[in-house]
Amino acid sequence: MQLGHLQLNVSDSILPRVEFCKTAREAWAILEGLYRANTLSRKRHLRASLHSLKLEQGEVINVFMSRAILIQNELRYLGEVCTDDEVVLAFLEGLPAEYSSAVDSLMVSALRSSITLAEASVVLQEMEMRVKARQFTESVSVNRVSVRWPKSKKACVFCGKNGHDEESC
Repeated sequence: MQLGHLQLNVSDSILPRVEFCKTAREAWAILEGLYRANTLSRKRHLRASLHSLKLEQGEVINVFMSRAILIQNELRYLGEVCTDDEVVLAFLEGLPAEYSSAVDSLMVSALRSSITLAEASVVLQEMEMRVKARQFTESVSVNRVSVRWPKSKKACVFCGKNGHDEESC
């Protein structure tokens, strides 16, 4: 009965491998061998993804943190040990230079005692607001500079002076 359930619930590409098994145990051993390799490569891929995590342009800290936690959860689901400290470290290393002061502060705190993702999130959300405010201020000042009209080198037809045209005389 269990053998029939196994054979009915595998994909068409896997069925030929378990189709002629005599027992469920035999079919299960074949399936386990097939998927063990996939699980190992998946674990390696997830671990590499965690350690190469980068904050994307325009991405907010909460979304970035959620991506890190998702990878951690997938690793745990596969039976891997993935501590919060490892995730916090990968998370901090994935932040751009604008966050360096907050990262340095959190690293010093982490040396004294373990820091949680929630604690790191609070500090980094505050830093994110400061970074965005600074970027906004810089963009406003750049826009003010770019709105100025370039002085014309032509002389005005009416008054003969340089720096403006006849429409603004």
